[in-house]
Amino acid sequence: MTPWRTVAGEGKRTKGAEAFRPCACEYNLEREADVSKVIVHCKETGGPASLKERVCRARVLEILSQEVNVDSVVLSHFRETQYARPAMELLHRLERVTAGFRHLALRNPFKTYFEARADMPPRDKKDQEKECSTCPWNPMTFFDALSKSVNEMEPSQLYERFRADAARLLGATKPNVCNPCLAASRGEMEYMSNELMELRSFVLFEAFRVVAPEPSGS
Repeated sequence: MTPWRTVAGEGKRTKGAEAFRPCACEYNLEREADVSKVIVHCKETGGPASLKERVCRARVLEILSQEVNVDSVVLSHFRETQYARPAMELLHRLERVTAGFRHLALRNPFKTYFEARADMPPRDKKDQEKECSTCPWNPMTFFDALSKSVNEMEPSQLYERFRADAARLLGATKPNVCNPCLAASRGEMEYMSNELMELRSFVLFEAFRVVAPEPSGS
């Protein structure tokens, strides 16, 4: 069976590679004094144990979305690799961008702009709900795709992806009834541009740095 993927901004499925999936490595959280450390067990799943790898980085971002105030990440394989600053700062910046897009994806355009309208006949509402569900600019799918791109792309590529999608959104034309939704999405993209620009600046001047590897004892 041929897998499918959703192309951001197109609102349709096309044949392509299998959906991106992060590693499934388990982890535990250790707290010592004022330091919080996540230990990711990469050996059990054969993961790459390197934040330079997308699947590994995506798994760590998943973990950071569930844990707060993490100071360090240790990827444990045949040896342990500990990441501190500036790698952790980059990870936290990526997680803030992901969380921001996930939050924006909560806006249901039909419920927000049409469901409660007393001047709209039920048949028109039903047609509009279908229109919203298939619209390529529906914030629930548009921003969800952007949130996933944080995991699926290299950090250095995110800003260009964001700029391209922002330009397409700015040039989008829909019936007048859709203008409030489009205006809201454009404003939200402008808001997120600050985070993306800061991330881009950080990536340009920093790279992942690794604390000296430690033997895992296994």
